[in-house]
Amino acid sequence: MSAHITRIAIRVDQRFGSFFIIKFTAKELMQITFSDPLKKIDGKYTGTQRLLQPKRVNQIKKYIESVDCAFPNSIILAANFQENGLICAEEGKEWTVDKLPEFDDLYEITIPTDEKLASIIDGQHRLNGFSEVSLDEYDSELVCSVYFNLPNVFQAQLFATINSTQKSVDKSLAYELFGFDLEEDDYTTWSPDKLGIAMCRRFNEEVESPLFKHVKSAAIVEDANPVDEWQVSTSCVVDCIIRLISSNPQADKIFLRKSGYSNRKREVLNDNRRDNSPLRPLYLEYSDSVLYKIISNFFCAAINIYSDHFNGSSALCKTIGVQGLFDVLRLYSLKHKNAEGLHNVDFSQDAFGKILSPSSTIDFSCEFFMKFSGVGRARIRDVILVAADLKGIEDIKSDDSKAWIHNNLPNVDVC
Repeated sequence: MSAHITRIAIRVDQRFGSFFIIKFTAKELMQITFSDPLKKIDGKYTGTQRLLQPKRVNQIKKYIESVDCAFPNSIILAANFQENGLICAEEGKEWTVDKLPEFDDLYEITIPTDEKLASIIDGQHRLNGFSEVSLDEYDSELVCSVYFNLPNVFQAQLFATINSTQKSVDKSLAYELFGFDLEEDDYTTWSPDKLGIAMCRRFNEEVESPLFKHVKSAAIVEDANPVDEWQVSTSCVVDCIIRLISSNPQADKIFLRKSGYSNRKREVLNDNRRDNSPLRPLYLEYSDSVLYKIISNFFCAAINIYSDHFNGSSALCKTIGVQGLFDVLRLYSLKHKNAEGLHNVDFSQDAFGKILSPSSTIDFSCEFFMKFSGVGRARIRDVILVAADLKGIEDIKSDDSKAWIHNNLPNVDVC
């Protein structure tokens, strides 16, 4: 960037203070900004940022290289702030603001030097994601909200407010929004999460489905289930389906949407990386109907075997129960998958019934299973697998689970 550039900016007035909305290229921002991590020196705090996380930066870099990369939210800067923690007031160096007389809210921002005189208050990972991308992406424009002459203490206050009061988007809602245009998309280009969303909708909407109307939508639904019906979230079902076909769905999605390509078919993921997810071959071969049938057979068998438990009070019809049952399906598939892949594996409802029957008398509504965390999920999964002789007691890490199995499954040998 050459010295002395000017930009037109919009002034925004709020209670905290006024700021200016300006656009810069990523390359320009890398030259004129710096990140100031929180430090404690001689008993005093300085800086406002968290330490840069290379893993997060690499994730954003891969996203930048995807064809549908977008950053509409702004990077927040404190202009005329030096790396030594002091405000710059040196004439000829500092950024200046001049009102354009013919417009009410437009101003001209002048940056007389490429010296780093703007501290990043929020957005350092986004910006650093551009550090190793191609020149085309390096010239991408980014929106910035710029405060002038903002002392360090107020920068810290602003950063803390932004990152402590903003609530993340509900995952179920995010999935449903991501699958908004499923009907218009070519199914052969679906990423694992899009297939998971499509399949989740089908399970919830088809009358013959074992999960018919048992998936809670994040959208407003006029004919939603009565409150006495058991339901689990969209994100619960989608995540469980994804886990059957991908160990890294984000990497799969980015590879499919990599910049320079359009409508890449999912079969290209064969060349991307090794992934041993048990039902992944069905995803790569576009055998979506087979995948749906396998999951449907499994849950038809589960609801039949555990018929007294799908009434709203048992752990089996809670999130942990559905997750635990999906884990059983996943591990059954892994155990029976062979050199020929999934050929000759029995995924019938009868086969699943035989696997689940040995645990049919277990009371999954007892306190031992009603742990709403990974603990409850693991207990449900492990007890079913041990009862079915698909997992050895020696492979269970929890002493509590071993003790429970010893007391409640007398046919299982406990070391």
